Amino acid sequence: MELEEIENIVRIKVERDLEENPAQDPFGNSIYLYFVQKCNLTSPIIDNLFDWANNWVDEILVKKKTTKFFDRDVTSAILCHYILKLSNRLKININIEVIDEFLEYNIKNNYYFGNIIYTALILLATYDFRDRIKSFNNVLSNLKNSVSTQLFFSDAKNIVFGSILFNELGETEILKHFVEHCLNKIVGNNIRFDDRVFYAWTLWNFRKLAQDKIMIIRDFIETTLDNFGRILKRDAIEDNTILDFYGEDVKPSFSKIALEFCLDLVIDYNSKKLQSSVIDAQLILKRIDSLGWTEITDMIRKALQFFDEGKTMDACNNLRMALISTLVKTVERTTGNHVALATGQTPNPKELLKPLVEKKLITERQQSLMVNTWSYVSELAHVEKKGGAPPTENETRYGFQLVLAAVELLVRALTP
Repeated sequence: MELEEIENIVRIKVERDLEENPAQDPFGNSIYLYFVQKCNLTSPIIDNLFDWANNWVDEILVKKKTTKFFDRDVTSAILCHYILKLSNRLKININIEVIDEFLEYNIKNNYYFGNIIYTALILLATYDFRDRIKSFNNVLSNLKNSVSTQLFFSDAKNIVFGSILFNELGETEILKHFVEHCLNKIVGNNIRFDDRVFYAWTLWNFRKLAQDKIMIIRDFIETTLDNFGRILKRDAIEDNTILDFYGEDVKPSFSKIALEFCLDLVIDYNSKKLQSSVIDAQLILKRIDSLGWTEITDMIRKALQFFDEGKTMDACNNLRMALISTLVKTVERTTGNHVALATGQTPNPKELLKPLVEKKLITERQQSLMVNTWSYVSELAHVEKKGGAPPTENETRYGFQLVLAAVELLVRALTP
């Protein structure tokens, strides 16, 4: 399934539930609100959700009108307050001492409300005023100590919510531990179906901590999203079985929380997955392979991998080599003459391309554009020319588009 189709299916299901039962699941609503601000989503339903969040903060943290689900009410209201403030949409003034009082008398087994997930989210949401929460440091310390225990990893949701907190706190070693755990579960093929989206979300968001496993991570994510989308598409789950956080399990089991993490994952993955761009990289690679130029396809594949790993300078260097190698191979194939490049000497793409212009395989305008493309990616590949800063993601993405377009033009001239 296409990623855009999966995103559309999941978003419709989540928002339909919000529209029909806006106050039925405050915890699920607060999680969706978190992802809404993270992904900058907009819609009339989302505007209503922000209005609901302000009302909910007022009901719970100002008027103290809690229900029998006191733990859920307080956690969701604290999280809503945090998100509203983060989004500059907070309309309610609260007394921090009220939050402190709520939390002080509801610590069970070293966690707020005896719940790891609630604890992680409360610590995240109160971090900015932690000096006014008397229990904050002790509870945080206890949570850190628990991340290697079997209890912590008994619920995949502990991992995703814990990773959100520890990422904000800059706890890289703990995040590495989470990623290692997720990878071990993948290798052992030991993940419950309804937990797969939580592992996929964790691995994608912290993929830079396992750069050597990026292809394993991507395969797992794409399989997870595809399976998730196909099951939803064929209505294996009816609309009225989109459950709240405490909902009854169904088979296959998708809670609203899982749907919300899936939505965030598919949006982010689709936006950062380079090969989903308008230029079909895989089709171009097949054309290059058909010419027997495997070293060039290897360069482009390495560039794509380096991009996914965040190594933008290495990606641009491989793009530079792929482009000049394609120029050389094309000229050699066209003229029958060997092109020798002096070691350590910068090639002159304009001179290289002259035979192709003369044979009318490319125009002078296209020659000029290819020369400019070579200059662009070469500059990105040499960070000393940019004051030591590696290329940005957008600069590198643009470089991919330019190089792949140039390579495709040359290859199509030989393989019409």
